[in-house]
Amino acid sequence: MRTIEFTLPQASPLLNQIRGMAPKAYMAMRRDLANVVYGALVRSGQRRPAMPFSRVHIEIVRGNSGSLPDWDGLYGGLKPLLDTFVPPSRRHPHGLGLIEDDNPKCVVSLNARPAKTKRGEQWTQILIAEVLE
Repeated sequence: MRTIEFTLPQASPLLNQIRGMAPKAYMAMRRDLANVVYGALVRSGQRRPAMPFSRVHIEIVRGNSGSLPDWDGLYGGLKPLLDTFVPPSRRHPHGLGLIEDDNPKCVVSLNARPAKTKRGEQWTQILIAEVLE
């Protein structure tokens, strides 16, 4: 089983942070997030797979020193992050090609949880594990 593991130096966005963003601001945020993900991959020594994984389990831990988010805010805010994992396309111009798609056929399970951190500390840990057929 192949895995990709890395940590972002920031907390993933929450639904309330992205809901209602102007389209240009949302696109800029997605571009910036893709750059952060790519940088985290490089720093961790991880390589993008030659071919995107076709079936995966994704585990995400969002560390932040603020109050713990509710579940809909946590999961809803993962959309721009998951979009960075798919191959680049017109819909996802900043995709990195880690997984074939972010639909349930490809993402067999998605588990996210919040974690309380020290004051001022924030991060997002990501594990993408290939599911063998």
